[in-house]
Amino acid sequence: MTSERSERGGPHGSGEGSPGAASRPDQRTPRTAAGTAAEMRTPPLVESQAAPTQIIDGYPSKPPAGVPPAGVYSTACPYPGLRGFDESSEQWFFGRERMVADLVARVSSEASRVGPLVLVGASGSGKSSLLRAGLLPALARGALPGSRGWPRLVMTPGEHPLEALVQRVVEATGMPTMARMLGDSLRREPERLSEIVRELLAARATPRSAPEDGETTIRRGPRNDATTLYRPGNPHEPTDPREPRMVIAVDQFEEVFTLCADQAEREAFVRALCATAAGSAAVVIGLRADFYGACASFPELVEVLQVNQVVVGPMAAADIREIVVNPARAAGGDVEPGLVELVLRDLGAAAGTGITGSDQGTGHGSSRSPELVSNLSSGFVADPGSLPLLAHALRATWFARAGEALTVADYLRVGGLTGAIAQTAEAAYTSLDGAAQQAVRPLLMRMIRLGENGADTRRRVRRATLLAEVPGPESATVLDALVAARLVEADADGDQDGLQIAHEALLRSWPRLREWMDMDRAGAVALQQLRDAAEVWERGGRDPSYLFAGSRLAAARDWMDDDLDVDATTRQFFDESVRAEAEQQRAAARRTRRLRQLAAALAVLLLVAASLAGLTFQQSTSSGRARDRALSQRIATQAEAARRDNPALAAQLSLVALRTADTPEARGAVLSSFNGGSGVPTRYQAHTKSVGTVAYSRDGRLLATGSDDWTAAVWDATDPRRLTPLARIPDERGGGHGRAVKAVAFNRDGTVLATGGADGLAKLWDITDRARPRLLATLPKADSEVYGLAFDPTSDRLAVGGYGKSAFIYDVSDPARPVKEGQLFLHLAQVVALEFSPDGAFLIAGDEGGSALLWSVDDPSGPRPLKVLVEDGGPSADGAGPIRSVTFGGDGHTVYTAGNGGYVRKFSGPDLPRLEYDGRAGSGDAPITGLAVDPVSGLVGVGGFRYVGVPIFDVDVDQYSLTFLDEGATVWDVAFSPDGRRLASVSVDGSLRIWEMPGPALIGRDGTQEDAVVNPVTGIVAITTDKAVELWDVDDPYAPRRLHVLTDVTVDEFDPTGSSAFSPDGNVLAVGTGKNIVFYDVRDPAKPSRISDVPGPAGGTAELLFSPDGRTLVLGGLNSPPEPAFQARVETWDVTDLSRPRRLASLIAHRSSVRDLSFSPDGRILVSAAERSVKLWDVTDPRRLRLVSELPEFPGGVWEVRFSPDGRTLAAGGANPFATLWDVTRLDAPRQIADLPGHSTSVTSVAFSPDGTQLATGSNDNTVQVWDVTERDSPTLVEKLARSAGSEAGIGEILYTLDGKKLVGVIFTVPAVVWDLDVDRVRARICERAGVGITAAEWRRFLPDLPYDPVCG
Repeated sequence: MTSERSERGGPHGSGEGSPGAASRPDQRTPRTAAGTAAEMRTPPLVESQAAPTQIIDGYPSKPPAGVPPAGVYSTACPYPGLRGFDESSEQWFFGRERMVADLVARVSSEASRVGPLVLVGASGSGKSSLLRAGLLPALARGALPGSRGWPRLVMTPGEHPLEALVQRVVEATGMPTMARMLGDSLRREPERLSEIVRELLAARATPRSAPEDGETTIRRGPRNDATTLYRPGNPHEPTDPREPRMVIAVDQFEEVFTLCADQAEREAFVRALCATAAGSAAVVIGLRADFYGACASFPELVEVLQVNQVVVGPMAAADIREIVVNPARAAGGDVEPGLVELVLRDLGAAAGTGITGSDQGTGHGSSRSPELVSNLSSGFVADPGSLPLLAHALRATWFARAGEALTVADYLRVGGLTGAIAQTAEAAYTSLDGAAQQAVRPLLMRMIRLGENGADTRRRVRRATLLAEVPGPESATVLDALVAARLVEADADGDQDGLQIAHEALLRSWPRLREWMDMDRAGAVALQQLRDAAEVWERGGRDPSYLFAGSRLAAARDWMDDDLDVDATTRQFFDESVRAEAEQQRAAARRTRRLRQLAAALAVLLLVAASLAGLTFQQSTSSGRARDRALSQRIATQAEAARRDNPALAAQLSLVALRTADTPEARGAVLSSFNGGSGVPTRYQAHTKSVGTVAYSRDGRLLATGSDDWTAAVWDATDPRRLTPLARIPDERGGGHGRAVKAVAFNRDGTVLATGGADGLAKLWDITDRARPRLLATLPKADSEVYGLAFDPTSDRLAVGGYGKSAFIYDVSDPARPVKEGQLFLHLAQVVALEFSPDGAFLIAGDEGGSALLWSVDDPSGPRPLKVLVEDGGPSADGAGPIRSVTFGGDGHTVYTAGNGGYVRKFSGPDLPRLEYDGRAGSGDAPITGLAVDPVSGLVGVGGFRYVGVPIFDVDVDQYSLTFLDEGATVWDVAFSPDGRRLASVSVDGSLRIWEMPGPALIGRDGTQEDAVVNPVTGIVAITTDKAVELWDVDDPYAPRRLHVLTDVTVDEFDPTGSSAFSPDGNVLAVGTGKNIVFYDVRDPAKPSRISDVPGPAGGTAELLFSPDGRTLVLGGLNSPPEPAFQARVETWDVTDLSRPRRLASLIAHRSSVRDLSFSPDGRILVSAAERSVKLWDVTDPRRLRLVSELPEFPGGVWEVRFSPDGRTLAAGGANPFATLWDVTRLDAPRQIADLPGHSTSVTSVAFSPDGTQLATGSNDNTVQVWDVTERDSPTLVEKLARSAGSEAGIGEILYTLDGKKLVGVIFTVPAVVWDLDVDRVRARICERAGVGITAAEWRRFLPDLPYDPVCG
């Protein structure tokens, strides 16, 4: 038997459920199968009537379809209590069918295109339930044509409404990673959300890799086949083909005023909603009535409030009956006669309806007269905000019932309508122990925003924040208890850590909480304002501009005291505000003092400069030879000064110095030419103005540059001696660009060059004839400068940026007739960086808005966005800024991005669609304009307007650069050759520079380089880092090769390496660490194998050394726990059997860690150095070490000692700025025979050449001095080498190679380097790679007294 239900329509009501049909207000419309609550949970749709409150007459004679038959009982509670209804509890949602129908009709009407539909009602009137359990489920079931496939979302604004809106929109369309990209841009242009929603909805119809639960499934045939959308749950039923829409429901809109402290974000949020509602989305907002006036302050909402609002008014008595009775029956229970009447009386509905308890009836077939129906309809609930009280009372009654029916006795026992909430809350409170009760108040008060005029609202707070602000073990227990009692709501709106009071009714209905709120409202409001400001300060990176000052700080001081219960951030904010104000008061005095100090310093500097000028003048007037030597030294000094900024120019100056006179300074300047990272670049005077772009061809044979002089040039990359380009692309007079050339790119076979210009044009040039480039085509003019330009490496496609917020993809199979195939969308700003993946299936696009998107372009006519590449935390968190450059790694599944934020970001994954953030490198304060990745090694080079050179990074190793290629001019762009052996850079000085990679630098990527030893047989160099050992072949000093890295040396992060040593036969490498001694077989240095390991000295191993016969290993210990204080050991080990090394002796040799060990050539004497002492030991019997003698104490300390090859001399370097030589022919009476001055700070390393004729000393002053020690008592300086590494660098270790023709230096903070000591060879190499050499202008600047005569002319 089908139940009947009266439908009351307005003047424009519907008949038979058809919109537009005429009907009378009292017309009865039987419910059809298509309109039953069981199928739609809403009656047939009707247009909205004029009256704000919709009335539903009558009462069903039996429960709705779907109610369990008698005897079937559900254990689930059908009353949600304070939480309200949502989609998961929609089956219990009754009494609002008519209102839901009205909302659906409003959504479908033209009025919804004007702006958001505003659902206005008092707190507790049921707005949230109407949205969550009424409107959205109805649309999901297809209440409107096509609505079943519409993405729908419900949100609350929270503290950051625009951010929350963007996040929910992209999640609803299956592209959650785009939220971070869109956020900052929409804050500037919120109206763009409408366009973005339209594009996202369009993108939903394109294929994706795998749908998420509940998302639309996409099936796609082979490439270029048509794409069809299918509904979830029914893969055979296509969606409605009409225009897709999105439904956005904004619940608790008042949070825009109560939680969001940023007025600009409020306005942007409202503008975004209104623009989206006028576009491709239906927007419905739920608004608490007491914030109606606040909404009217937004001009965008004024018209909406006038023509497009629905007021949630009081409910009719019949609706209340449905709320009370139907959920119980749907759960298999029932309601005792008389309970409904009692509830209606408590709610204040009109009495005297003539209804008795028997009228409720439990029978399913009872009926009612029209008079009774009319009587029922006349009663209204006086307070629409009392629904939460009713919901909670019914829930409490449900749990208090003895049987299956809810009774009057149960209802009264739980406190009835007004007492149930208070009783539940009080019961939850009293169930806690004393300590927990003390935590209830501060926890709840932090979830309440107290209004100055009593407009109190809930406040969502993260659980972690609450536990941090109210510390103690009981706080978590209290929160769990409040959640269990449903007084606090957890996981609100998907925030897995969010908590809020379940409903504002609790604020009014629990006397204890009300008392807490009234106790100190003024103080709480003031504290709230301070806390809000502190939160803004924290989110803004603690920017000092957010601090309180002046009158605001004075007001805060009036009530702020040390005992006030505030969180750490708020306290720090207040303290920092006070400190900042005090600092401002001191600033004026400091500025005055600084000005005085500066004036005094300038006076001193003038005197010093005058003195130096006088000295130089006096030297220049001496004899001819002395004059030449002085001039040579001066030019060498100029070369050293220029080396850090311009190594190519420094190399030319050093040659002039050496030609003028062969002085140690000139020789050292020449020999130091190739020590700066990657040595000396080949420099070409490419253009007359700044060069901003450079690119290699795919085969590496060609280079192209683009300049601000409006031209481009094509260079022969295989001939470094050619100083002029193969061809020059003309400016607009020859068909070229009318403004700067901003981008260049070669097609896959190097026959076509594309150029992009600041004139908005992209041009294609035929360069088959290298000497005569020919214009093939000019693409349609872009809306802005063309920076983004990329050819597909596998096909004839070209991507071009600059077309508004899009990029176009052209088919250039006929480059004279390009055809547009597709375009990118969704970008929020101009696309300025483009790059195809090596297989051509993907495209990376970066834009001025700070977004980098990965696109699938296997079908160029329909590019599909796959991924937004953002660092964890997003652009707004880390200042990503405009993306200026993007590139792929050589492995094909790594992407790098860089831009104004100053970081290179790496994204990697098993394949490109599954890229994830994988680290970053850079300073964060130097914008990056150019980016290149070595396809072989993975090293990254960048350029930018703050870089006067090229920093080289390894993102996997460190945030900071491994080395720096100094140029002396701002570098705009860089490019690696396809084989990774060269790096091209272009600069503001109009030059193109080509660097050999990696050059003479030993660029380590496995920790900080600390020590080095040379294999006495093979010449392989082992460099010990803080966590590994690197093996290098340095036979070619200009291209050292890393052979292998021993990464299994240490046990863990608390086991640092100390040093390493080769055995005399070169077959074994021993490595000492904090815990062990490890032995490796290095006969094949490319594939070393581990032999054994043994525990070392208790405190760890600082130094170790094989005896000359290879039978004994000596260890120098660290003075660190568990070694007792002031004790450092020297141990000897028998290593004749490396599988079982055996300790022979261990003695306390020094009071502090052993810094160095050295054997005499005959192996009979061991010298050990530690802090200020140097001791000589007789080790003839390695089981019994005997002290022979000790050198006088070194006042500043000693770092390193070495025997000469003949064993007659001992060299020592220490804290003093000189090394010392000692005669040890009499071991019992060592005698100092010479000092080696010249350094400005401590000497950290000393090394004899293999033939013993030279001694090299390395110092913390970043220099190396080479001495002739043929005459031991009167050494002479041969050359002085330098390493351009900055003030924090210093020479940590220096050693000769086997042939004595090279030096290897380990440098603090920068990579180790190889010096070639053959002056003639270095001079020839400088000229071979000079390029333009030294120009006439540079000569006049540095050598104004000499006629222009370049050495490499």
